[in-house]
Amino acid sequence: MEYRGSLVIISTCLVLLVSCFLAGLDVTLPVMYVTVAAVLWLCWGWLRRRDGGTHQRVCVLVLGDIGRSPRMQYHALSLSKHGYQVTLVGFLGSRPHQGVLDRKKIQIVAISEVKGLQAGPKLLTYAVKVVVQSLQLLRLLLTMKLQAHLLMQNPPGLPEDEDFSILLKALEEYEGYIRGGSLLPSLVCVITGKGPQKEHYRKLIDSLHLDHVKICTPWLEAEDYPLLLGSSDLGVCLHKSSSGLDLPMKVVDMFGCCLPVCAISFNSLPELVKHDENGLIFRDSAELAEQLKSLLSGFPSLDGKLGAFRAKLCSSRDQCWDDNWDQTVLPLLRSLSLPEP
Repeated sequence: MEYRGSLVIISTCLVLLVSCFLAGLDVTLPVMYVTVAAVLWLCWGWLRRRDGGTHQRVCVLVLGDIGRSPRMQYHALSLSKHGYQVTLVGFLGSRPHQGVLDRKKIQIVAISEVKGLQAGPKLLTYAVKVVVQSLQLLRLLLTMKLQAHLLMQNPPGLPEDEDFSILLKALEEYEGYIRGGSLLPSLVCVITGKGPQKEHYRKLIDSLHLDHVKICTPWLEAEDYPLLLGSSDLGVCLHKSSSGLDLPMKVVDMFGCCLPVCAISFNSLPELVKHDENGLIFRDSAELAEQLKSLLSGFPSLDGKLGAFRAKLCSSRDQCWDDNWDQTVLPLLRSLSLPEP
């Protein structure tokens, strides 16, 4: 029925256009453009019509490194387990989860990250990047098979570079506490990532004179990151965003490993970190230093606040990803699903 309707409309447009020419009527260019555009649009719609497998196809779109987007990979895995044919789109900067690579129902489609736009004002650079990326995505989405759903990772703000100087100043103050006679453990501080300011902070770290604090800056494979969190005693989050609305996923990862957190304050953070319940919130380096001193006093005893935070986090782990996904996401998808043709 859709096929016949499209043919009727296209034929009518062409007949009217030819009739105007044969009758010698004055046909303006705008009319011709509109007619041609309508014909092309209808032809494209006919080519993009639904088929028998449309209702079982889902596109998972990641505007980032697929290998560094564990939650979007989990969504793809959960969708495939329930019979959906998944097209996972994103940057291939690092190796995706082995489970994703092994699933026959998941097809990975790589898109190119827009680089080399460093000249000119930062705002112009962002604008050009958005336009180029949008055109690339438009081409991809129009050429792939029609999808029933599009699941996209869409951050509410532009991520800001984390200010690691706050952490470094706090570690200097912590060193001062020990030198002043406080009974505190020595620290091994692991700073992960490979942001544009990494070399800058490496130079700052090398300039510090710390006898009781060892700082290392590794770049971890995705599989090693949860192992690091699971073997740590305390996490520190310096995440902020331009909107102040998005929650730091690294804190979610830490809580998933029952790792207490000290996190820098911003508007929506209390939705995730409950101060003095599952972690602590600080505003500056002085507060962070005091929190480190308070939490690590008496370490490794579990009787203090650090042990209480960890116990509370462990007791709240009452549901795994699959159970939560099946109860929350799957019913939503089914309620939105198009009926089978």
